[in-house]
Amino acid sequence: MLTYKINNKVIGGLLIDLDGVLYIGSNPVEGAVQYMNKLVERGIPFRYITNTTRMSRNSIIENLRSMSFPANREWIFSAPMAAKQYVIKKGCKSVYLLTGGDVRSDFEDLPLSENVADVVVMGDPGEDINYKALTRGFQHLMDGADFVAMQRNRYWRTEKGLVMDAGAFVAALEFASGKSARVVGKPSVDFFNLAVESLGVPKESVAMIGDDIETDIKGATDANIIPVLVRTGKYREEEVRSSEIKPECTIDSFPDFEQFEQ
Repeated sequence: MLTYKINNKVIGGLLIDLDGVLYIGSNPVEGAVQYMNKLVERGIPFRYITNTTRMSRNSIIENLRSMSFPANREWIFSAPMAAKQYVIKKGCKSVYLLTGGDVRSDFEDLPLSENVADVVVMGDPGEDINYKALTRGFQHLMDGADFVAMQRNRYWRTEKGLVMDAGAFVAALEFASGKSARVVGKPSVDFFNLAVESLGVPKESVAMIGDDIETDIKGATDANIIPVLVRTGKYREEEVRSSEIKPECTIDSFPDFEQFEQ
């Protein structure tokens, strides 16, 4: 089986971010499809991990396949999945879900409610955001509901440039309600630990490949996972240069990970 080594650290499994690493918008990063197929063919354990909260797991799979990436359900680990696990573990009896896209389908077997809630679960509302929905979430929080954020990324890159992500809306509800959200997606250490557990390889041999210095690289570092930064997606040189967060290594794009093959 193909193996990798980074600075004398042997890599036995990979956590691979999606948007910004494998593709940007609907355009695959050059060479990423071919390299991803190579990993599958050679049996490298991996998980696609993502903070996207606009797409259900099925939609993520369809999106990957539409760009010719290999994809199946067991390879996907997303922020909505982590949020769902958390809500189930907490035994919440009524859930107010505040997010856009079709991700609601991943939560259909939970007790969703508009009128009563003991937890508010928030993702990126995207273009579905409206004052009424935010206010209803605020009211639930003021009535005692817990606050769970699938993620709190500040922005992400689309084909049209950088756009706001969930973080601004999470911060708005935190400010208004006085409650701090529990973040269950990246950079949560719990999120990374759950993803590693599903890989079935020693944690110290897992590398995280991401484009976000805060959520990907800091999260992996805090979880004692080997952090690899790519210069695609939301990567910004000035941000990385001024950050105290340091990756194990930085590569130009995902297919350049090939340089670490042994």
